Amino acid sequence: MGWDLLWVQKNADSQCIAVVAHFEFTGPWKTLADEINWSYKDAFNKEPEVLRKMQEQFGLFVIDPEVLEREGIYLEQCLCYVNRAQYPEGDGVPPTFYFIFTFREPKGPDGSKRHTLRDWQYVDADGTQRKIIVGAEGKSPREMLLAGSVDNVALAALAKRVAGIFTEPYTRLRREKGRVLEANCTCSESGCCGVHAAYPKVLSEACPILAESVSIFDFSTRECLKESSVVGSDGALFLPVGDALQEPFWPEGLGINRGIHNALDACWAANKWALAAPSERDDVLAEREYLYNYFTAPLSGKNRKDLKPESADLVYFADPESRYCRFQDRALHEYTAQARAVRQQQQRVVRERSRSPRRGSQ
Repeated sequence: MGWDLLWVQKNADSQCIAVVAHFEFTGPWKTLADEINWSYKDAFNKEPEVLRKMQEQFGLFVIDPEVLEREGIYLEQCLCYVNRAQYPEGDGVPPTFYFIFTFREPKGPDGSKRHTLRDWQYVDADGTQRKIIVGAEGKSPREMLLAGSVDNVALAALAKRVAGIFTEPYTRLRREKGRVLEANCTCSESGCCGVHAAYPKVLSEACPILAESVSIFDFSTRECLKESSVVGSDGALFLPVGDALQEPFWPEGLGINRGIHNALDACWAANKWALAAPSERDDVLAEREYLYNYFTAPLSGKNRKDLKPESADLVYFADPESRYCRFQDRALHEYTAQARAVRQQQQRVVRERSRSPRRGSQ
């Protein structure tokens, strides 16, 4: 079949290691509205007044990287999403805050490289110093993950500390009408005035059915299939989609994004394949590879220029022309014209319905 033919794509930062951590969505933290999206390059070397303006615009999580670096924590990016799932009391995993942070590997004054997972130490209640990865000395980030053993207690302590640093401003500041103000809270109940306590606990401490709520992921390489379609010996067409075609890259939020577009592209190719004469099928395969190689494979967090910008009238269809800029049809042009006529009619209906007043609104 040829599915064993993989190509490996290295990230621009070949040392991209991420920690994923879950925290309880409980108590006063339920009032936290900001979803954290912090990057080193955005916050580096900014004057205090510039950081304050960024807090006013984006959220109180905008901090100076030096706050982290003073504690030996070198981050490239920190994201936090809120999972607001609702479960009956005591049944299932409760709602959580979902942290993802990736690391930099800067050089120290002596020229040696620093990495938080290799160098950061946690001092436990007995005064014992514990490293996150034991046996990582002198190794690159990828090598230390392969050769070292992870101290989960130290890893959880690091996750708590990172979350605590990013949320500390919420314990003394509040954001109101685009302005950052001192909280001046004299109330005894945390959260009553928009002021919050620190994150309570890693989820595994509170939810016994979730055994491991802090994990390390290696994103230094990503695997993808070389081809997006294969014809079997019996003439059947196989079209892998989603993670089977391209390994997701969580730090850039590209798992579901590329997965949806690849699935729609596969539907488009499958429809054309079913209608194509034997002499036209090579054109269908070529168009599927064209979509893969020129649109979804190059897609990244910084390169989304080939996706059509969002608008009120934008609706995604299987037709690539509805989703990609500069797409050029390469097979079964008559079918394409018919499909687009149907799509345009559907879009007109959607627009008309959205403009008509709802019953009972007058």
